[in-house]
Amino acid sequence: MGLAIGIGFFLISAITSYYNVLDMRENETRIRNTHQALATLDGLMIATLDVETGQRGYVLAGEDQHLEPYNAGISAVREKLSALNMLTRDSAAQRANLDRLRTLVSSKLRLSELAI
Repeated sequence: MGLAIGIGFFLISAITSYYNVLDMRENETRIRNTHQALATLDGLMIATLDVETGQRGYVLAGEDQHLEPYNAGISAVREKLSALNMLTRDSAAQRANLDRLRTLVSSKLRLSELAI
C-alpha cells in the first residue's frame, strides 16, 4: 500500500511538473514577443523622427540631400508597421491598438509629405 501511494505521489508530481514546464515555455514565448514588439515600436518612433527630420531640413534649406533621412524613414516606417502586424496577429486588443497607431502615423506622414 505504501509503495502504491509513493508511486501515485511521484506520478502526480511528474504530471504537475510537466504542465508547469509547458506553462513556463508559453510565458517565455509571450515575453519574447512583447520585447520584440517594444523594440519594433522604438524603431518605429525613430523612423518617424527621421521622416520629420528630413522634412524639416528640406523645408528649411530646400536642398534635396535633406530628403535622404525622409525617404529612409518612410521605408523604415513601412517595415516597422509590417513587423508589428506580424507580432500582434494573435491579440485582437493589440490589433486594435495597431490600427489606431497606423492611422496616427499615416496622418503624420501625410503632413510631412504636404510640407515637402
